[in-house]
Amino acid sequence: SSDSKSAAKQGSVGELLKYRNVPLAAIVSILAFSGYWGIMIFAPVYLTQINLVSIETMGRIMSVMGIMTMIYAVVIPKLSDIFGRKPVLSIAICVPLVGAFIMGLAPGTTISLAAYIVIGGILGTAGPIAWNIIPMESVPDYLKASSCGIILGLGEIIGGAIFPYVGGKIADAWGLPTMMIVIGCLLIGSLVFSLFIKETLPAKVRAHETQLRTSAEMA
Repeated sequence: SSDSKSAAKQGSVGELLKYRNVPLAAIVSILAFSGYWGIMIFAPVYLTQINLVSIETMGRIMSVMGIMTMIYAVVIPKLSDIFGRKPVLSIAICVPLVGAFIMGLAPGTTISLAAYIVIGGILGTAGPIAWNIIPMESVPDYLKASSCGIILGLGEIIGGAIFPYVGGKIADAWGLPTMMIVIGCLLIGSLVFSLFIKETLPAKVRAHETQLRTSAEMA
């Protein structure tokens, strides 16, 4: 029957793609996941091999980075509630983007070590904006779980499983600083696609709709 066919279509990938933010968030997540896991996996090796940091010192650095990550986990979602999902996500991608290029272009320097401490966990705490919050605020209730699952799944499979293997080949062939530049380029891609996401913060959406209604009435 037509009702059963309609029900079967609900939650399909085709239906999800009708919502502009879903494919955009998926691409942002794939690229951001790749950058995140690239930093998590290759940056510690970079610091011990290129910056000649001892294992003991590396442990301390990781602890400091962990504290920074906890701060980001509180601050970034709060900022997104105040200023909007889109600007906070874009800025949160910019920070590790710059840090990755610093590590790639200034290997062995103190600034490259500082960059790692600052950028280390930011993508892990900002990422949920792209693969959870934005899709859930972009689709009807019956599509929320599907949209989040597909976006997160693609990010994990491509960014978390496939890219580390490819990244290892790149690091072996061209060196760890080059790997950091590759990560920076991935994050440039993630940033560009994030700029096309439609804002979903309820307060901003309501304000925009009110402004449109007022403009239409005045016209």
